[in-house]
Amino acid sequence: MKEKILNHMNSEHVESIIMYAEYYGKEKNIKTAKLVDLNDEYMVIEINGNKRINVNFIKKVTIDEIKYLLVEMSKEAKNYLNK
Repeated sequence: MKEKILNHMNSEHVESIIMYAEYYGKEKNIKTAKLVDLNDEYMVIEINGNKRINVNFIKKVTIDEIKYLLVEMSKEAKNYLNK
């Protein structure tokens, strides 16, 4: 299930991954971002091919709930970043 989520996010939602890094990870100057790992507490994002950051989820979730949490976090980041 985790690999399915990672593959889906990296192929269909790169803009959201960038927003997670910008808003929740406080990163700047992101050219590329890839979701490389996740668990029930945080996700690991690789930025610009050479830096990895942990982005904490806004709440602890099960693997089955991650999809809904990622959507919620994406909406919050998008609103804040005005994207």
